[in-house]
Amino acid sequence: MLKVDSSLVKRLRNLPLDEDFISLDSLRGEFSTKLKSRKEKFLDSKEFEQILCWKLDTQAHRSKQLRLANVDGLVIPITKAYFKLKSDYFDYETEVKIKLLTSLKGVGTPLATAIMAITEPNKYCIVDSVLWEFIFNEEKNSFTTNDYLRFHKIILELSKKLDKDVQKTEFTLWKLSMISK
Repeated sequence: MLKVDSSLVKRLRNLPLDEDFISLDSLRGEFSTKLKSRKEKFLDSKEFEQILCWKLDTQAHRSKQLRLANVDGLVIPITKAYFKLKSDYFDYETEVKIKLLTSLKGVGTPLATAIMAITEPNKYCIVDSVLWEFIFNEEKNSFTTNDYLRFHKIILELSKKLDKDVQKTEFTLWKLSMISK
């Protein structure tokens, strides 16, 4: 398992900002502005798809047909419910949010956490197989809520040491994992 120590923190702090970081900040800013401007928070189907395509990158075409079923009549009420969910129990709130988002076609835990992290970056990060392997030294392609919570705990610990939000910490660690390959 990845050792979260001063050496790792130093490597992460010294990572140069590049176009991926700029793109991420732009996307986060765009959604922050949109959500703040609405009386009731929600994502429409185009916004939902925009985040999914950002996360899927060159793989977005693979599940495009499946995701076409995610129309406004489904995405808007589900994301409204998502944003209304509040609990004193982080693990339970996270579980319900993941289940709600994964009820949409083509959305598994990694894509659900992408929606969560882009819209609530101080609270959530994105789980994926590349970063999972980098942290836990094991291959994994499917994730449960418990997997996500285990992953999140490590990212949260690291975010406190870096003094960055959870999502930016996860993204910085992901960038380091790509450089370290």
